[in-house]
Amino acid sequence: MHKPAQLLPLLLFVIISVVVLISGCSGGSSKSQSPLTGAATLEDLEGREIPATGDHTPLVQAAPTAPVGNTKGFTAPDFTIKTIDGRTVSLQQLTSEKPTLLYFWATWCPYCKKDLAVASKVYPDYKDKVNFLAIDLDPKESVSAIAAYKRNGGHDFIDFAPADLKVLQEYGITSTTTKFAIGSSRIILWRGSGEVDERTWRILLDGLANS
Repeated sequence: MHKPAQLLPLLLFVIISVVVLISGCSGGSSKSQSPLTGAATLEDLEGREIPATGDHTPLVQAAPTAPVGNTKGFTAPDFTIKTIDGRTVSLQQLTSEKPTLLYFWATWCPYCKKDLAVASKVYPDYKDKVNFLAIDLDPKESVSAIAAYKRNGGHDFIDFAPADLKVLQEYGITSTTTKFAIGSSRIILWRGSGEVDERTWRILLDGLANS
């Protein structure tokens, strides 16, 4: 028969073994746990370590970018162009400042003359909220001819630029008075063509200003 003094070390060994076994089964420290095991919310991850390596699904997915195109809902093709005033601007620069109305025209177009006359009557009310860039679609027209058109037509607040074949191609321009309402994220909100009245111009510019 074992004496009590001899049983004490054996009893301590058994107790320590049981404690270690229970600790191992319960997971012990947070470092030994998978950070996502049993987690349903962000609160469930409190105190758990996130591994530094490996593939992980981000908690916030990046917003998808609309493909580049020249119709409604697409990202308008970016371009850089020089205005008749000698400024070099890009569409990205313009839309990062304000939503932009892009207009394609020619000096010989009677519909453009009427359309721009109405636009110039309305646009001063929106010039602080919307950019207005008119790009000539006739490569034969000179900067001086366009400048005279702007001056004689009273289009003081509209920016004019000569034709750029790459821009015309990317935007699929086949007729004068073609208009693009482009939001601040360069998304095309509306595309149309034809001479419009004052009410329609206000609808277009109001929509852009509030986009």
